[in-house]
Amino acid sequence: MFLDGKSLAQASREYGIKDSVLSRWKQEFIKRSPNVFETHNGRDDRDERIAELERLVGRMAMELEMAKKVSTHLS
Repeated sequence: MFLDGKSLAQASREYGIKDSVLSRWKQEFIKRSPNVFETHNGRDDRDERIAELERLVGRMAMELEMAKKVSTHLS
């Protein structure tokens, strides 16, 4: 059985796709499907690092503004 209880040949004819292509897509899906619902720690770590760097840039921008204001008052 393939799609909606259809054989590979039936699905191939109906969708105008070669049997070999559908078979390869099915194999690839079966191989990769467990990864769909996994959490991606690398992505989470990267997002956390980006947030940390954004906070750092914000803090440095505020410090620069304060330094500019002090500099104008001392001149």
